[in-house]
Amino acid sequence: MKKENKIFRCWATLGKVKAIEPVGCWEARLQTQELTKEEKDMFTDFAGKLGVFIFSETDVKVEDLKDIPELKGEFKSDKSPSQRLRNVLYVFYQQTHKDTDNFDEFYKRQMEKFIQVVKDKLD
Repeated sequence: MKKENKIFRCWATLGKVKAIEPVGCWEARLQTQELTKEEKDMFTDFAGKLGVFIFSETDVKVEDLKDIPELKGEFKSDKSPSQRLRNVLYVFYQQTHKDTDNFDEFYKRQMEKFIQVVKDKLD
């Protein structure tokens, strides 16, 4: 079953942006103009989902999209699987443990848990 391609479009101001290190990604605050109920519903449905972000100071028309470079995959090929895992663990740490824990200690504990899961599956 093919997933419906829902596109949300509204006027907005791109506010504060900051780098999330060591992950190498960015966090941005977006302020929309007033939304209809349908727009609010669609906007909130996108929360926490991976998608494509396009920003322009003028309205985007179909013909404008032909010059936008195609996105490669979700991950850059210059990161090893272990670097990707560390980056994902860092984001998880930021969202759940940053007030109570040191990242290096958190990382070591999580890696030990993963190692133990694999060891438990060995003969």
